[in-house]
Amino acid sequence: MTLPRKHPWRLLLSSLALAVSVFVATPVARAQANTPLAMHEGVGVDEKAGETVDLDLTFINETGQKVPLRRYFSEGKPVLLNLVYYRCPMLCNLVLNGQTETMRKIPWEPGTDYTVLTISIDPTETYAEFHRDDLSTGEIIVIGTDGIWESRNHRGEHFGKDALRQAIRDSAAGSAEQICQSITDALERFRESEAQNDDVTLVVVKLL
Repeated sequence: MTLPRKHPWRLLLSSLALAVSVFVATPVARAQANTPLAMHEGVGVDEKAGETVDLDLTFINETGQKVPLRRYFSEGKPVLLNLVYYRCPMLCNLVLNGQTETMRKIPWEPGTDYTVLTISIDPTETYAEFHRDDLSTGEIIVIGTDGIWESRNHRGEHFGKDALRQAIRDSAAGSAEQICQSITDALERFRESEAQNDDVTLVVVKLL
């Protein structure tokens, strides 16, 4: 995508491009260093620096509809293309954390001044796979970053997902705000005096 030099969001996209380059190149470097696996044969990186993104490419959006990429460029705002995938075990978090830190340094508001668009790079992922229409009243949805369950105490122990689930169960009768506070309190008790070394983002939704 070609961007004018004068715009501050060039830094944002440049940082993401660097992170994505690392994300794509890492398996290749590992395959070269170790015994090549069949899945790595023929894998490489084709750089497209300076080229324009084809806005006629189509994707499935969050409602299951097939839409062209240009739909997100129609408002005249800058668009940050976020290339990750749902089941990414580690490196996507590094990309997203780096992206978040860069976004915090830009005096623009996401969604208002520019659009953040996430696209899965896993062709096997489908919209239906992550769509739920069977939720009922009282059910709780918790979305969080791995900084929660990977938090450590002074003994080097992880907080873990079991402790997270227990904190949710202990406060399930309360409001979404109370559940969120319960998780935060449990995390602080576990860490004791140990500093939080990773970002913690938590969203709690309770169906009414």
